[in-house]
Amino acid sequence: MSRFLLNAAKALVRSALVAVIPFAVRIGFPVPRATFRAEHWRAKPGKEGFVARTHAQIAAMRARGRDGAADLELAWLKANHMDLIWSGEQKNGVTTAGINDLLDRYLAGSSYTAAWFLGLISSVSYSALAAGDTAASHAGWTEAGATNAPNYSSGTRPAITFAAASAGSKASASAVSFTFSGAGTVKGCFTISNSTKDGTTGVLYSTALFTGGDRVVAASDVVNVSLTYTA
Repeated sequence: MSRFLLNAAKALVRSALVAVIPFAVRIGFPVPRATFRAEHWRAKPGKEGFVARTHAQIAAMRARGRDGAADLELAWLKANHMDLIWSGEQKNGVTTAGINDLLDRYLAGSSYTAAWFLGLISSVSYSALAAGDTAASHAGWTEAGATNAPNYSSGTRPAITFAAASAGSKASASAVSFTFSGAGTVKGCFTISNSTKDGTTGVLYSTALFTGGDRVVAASDVVNVSLTYTA
């Protein structure tokens, strides 16, 4: 075979290889992470009984679907009969399960209705948070609630209501409120798609510890948490 024909054959083979080699493009984008803003309120000295009774009335309002009136009553109670014990901000860590759910829902999902709830992380048996944590398996921490102190008055994890996104951020329309029915220590919070206290199904999207360290709460104390997600 002449050198000309040999070079032509090589060129043809290279062209064929280029035609069949798959071409992939990796597109990266930031995952939305939240800033949690938490406040801890406690009854003023001598007001413990009044605050506890008012909390019961607020719970009854919420049970009847009067959330707006309950929010106003709680705001009045804090302003007049409770003291702010601490406040702080913390950034969350998004779990691998949360990232996978975000990608599947947004890039390939259909007929999807979001429903997200806020839970609290107890100090009981705590060791660490991990990116691999899921709703069914988070060996390094337990949920504050019916099983591990401190418990709170709501029968379910409270829902997060979001306002419309603006300027690249999506914030909760109002603070998520926890009124404690018992004492204990809270380490942080998490977002999840299941409202059941201690529930092990759904998507655990993110977890976060309070930047100021563990927070000791007493019965009738209130912790309010606001969220802002940014990419």
